[in-house]
Formats: sequence, C-alpha cells, structure tokens
Amino acid sequence: MRGKWIEAGGARTFVRRWGPGGGSPLLFLHSLGPAASGALLGPGVRPLVDAGWSIAAPDMPGFGESPPREPGGYAASNLGNLAWSVADGLGWDGLVLAGHSWGGSVAVHAAAAKPKRVRALVLVDSGHLDYADQPGVSLTDTLDQLTEKAEAARVRPKDRAEVGSDLGLPVDDLVVDAFMAGLMDDGAGGLISRTTGASRARAMYHLMRARQSEQWSALARAGFPILLLLATKPDETRVENEAAAARFAGAVPHADVRFLNATHSLITDLRDEFGQIVARWLADVAAAR
Repeated sequence: MRGKWIEAGGARTFVRRWGPGGGSPLLFLHSLGPAASGALLGPGVRPLVDAGWSIAAPDMPGFGESPPREPGGYAASNLGNLAWSVADGLGWDGLVLAGHSWGGSVAVHAAAAKPKRVRALVLVDSGHLDYADQPGVSLTDTLDQLTEKAEAARVRPKDRAEVGSDLGLPVDDLVVDAFMAGLMDDGAGGLISRTTGASRARAMYHLMRARQSEQWSALARAGFPILLLLATKPDETRVENEAAAARFAGAVPHADVRFLNATHSLITDLRDEFGQIVARWLADVAAAR
C-alpha cells in the first residue's frame, strides 16, 4: 500500500493506493467503525491487484489521516461529491465504484448522481437498506448525544498486540495492520482511535438519514452492473439481509445479489476470497460487454 494527499472538494484528503498506476480504476469507500480508514480494504485487495486493477481508497473526513469536516459535509450527497472529487484528482472518469457499510451508502448516492461515470458498482453488505429503519436506530438522538456515545466507543488498545482483541478480531498481522492505520498514540503509552467522537457522530447522524432506497430507481435506470455481497452471520443478520435483499432486487432487478458465509466485517472475514469474488465478477462483466 502507498498513500498520497490530493485536494478533493476544497480540502486535503489522504488516499491509499494499490496496484499499477495505469490499471483499470476502482474507487473504494470504507466503513464507519471506530478505527476505520481506507486501509480496511487491505486484507482483501491482493486478488484485485493481481488482476491489474488500480485501486484507490480515500480516508473519509475525520477518519485515518484525513481531517474532519463541518457537520453538513457528512451528508450523503456531499460525501458522494467528495468521492467524485477524489476521482477527478486521480484523473479518473469511468470507474468501478465500491463501498462497504457506510461507504456503500455513499457509493449508492454517488453512483445515482453521476451514473455515466460508473463502470460498475460493488456494494459490500450495504446499499440494500435504509439505516433509519434498522432496530435500535433513533432519529431523535441529537448530534451532541451521538458524539458522547461515539467518544465512549473509541477503541483504546494498550498496544499492537491488543488491537485484535479490542476489536473482537483474531490476532493476525494482515488485519491488525489494516486497523493500525485508524489508530494513533494516545499520549499515555497506549493507542486510541484516530477518529474522534465528533467526526464519527457526524457520519452516523447523516447515515441514519440517508435514504438509499430513494436512489434505487436511478440505479435501475442507469443499468450499469451491480454486485451486492451480503453477510449471513449471525442468523439474525442473514434473516434481515434476506428480507432487505428481496426489496432491493425488486427495485434493481439486474443486480447480482450474493450471500456469503461472513459477518458484516466481510472483507476482514474473507480476505483473499473477497478479492477473488470481486475480481472474477468484474472479469465476467468485462467479458459480457
């Protein structure tokens, strides 16, 4: 992995890169976890690099290395514009747009806004539902209340060895490396999430109000290929995803919907298998054209 700063949407954004500079472009948008950054694609990226894809994963505002933005900057439409500004900064036009969780929500809005720039859309356990309708989500929580909760949820591992256990992950250098990009020195000999409670709360506040379902008709009309990869673990996730996928497929019938033996942390669960699935699907899409 290599990184570079670019000017995107009037502010500096840190972009993580893999693969050949002149390969086919794929822009990946990461999830909303307490130690998230574009580096979270790392555990599953190798098969895509081997297939010749040029991959960019920006650290979203307030995550990883990228500085935070004012609260309104986290609205789905504004983050979608940021994604296209990153693409512009890289000199990319027609590209594959991919996103996991929060990033998938943003990818749906970005793709619906500028469908002619999208070669294909890959949604990783996201984009197929509205978070406002999920159990436990409260639209009455204020930004201050969300900030307090998000600040309390910042991970604080004692050292690298504790990163996996703090995040509920198996101890594995590949995964720990990915999460280390979202951590920093806490000033007291330990580590803490780079993302503050304020930044994460801003993202959560707008994610809960972003209606992906309102964009589905635009995706259907655009007709570009769509791959939706869904988690099946634990059982309640499978049941929820099966129902949501049926609604999504009814609205976007040409989408390729696949259920995988993984949790919502699909990329870090499947690793190379994730990259292989996406690389093969993209190859099939190219062959069919």
